[in-house]
Amino acid sequence: MADQPAPPPESVPVCDESGKIIGMVSEADLIALKNGSRVKDIMNPEVITVSADTPVEKVAAIMHAKKVKRVPV
Repeated sequence: MADQPAPPPESVPVCDESGKIIGMVSEADLIALKNGSRVKDIMNPEVITVSADTPVEKVAAIMHAKKVKRVPV
């Protein structure tokens, strides 16, 4: 199978100067933005994260309970 380019992300994390995730911006957020908007104005600051050591079953349960499609690691 030939290498295929990855699809573009549907959301991206927003990080502060130290690299800490402080929000997420989704494709829908970008579509709905108004001229002059800043990232901090449209990002969702309620980010759910997990560590690389979190069992996948727990990640799936968190995603289901919180009704989210992405969880930054």
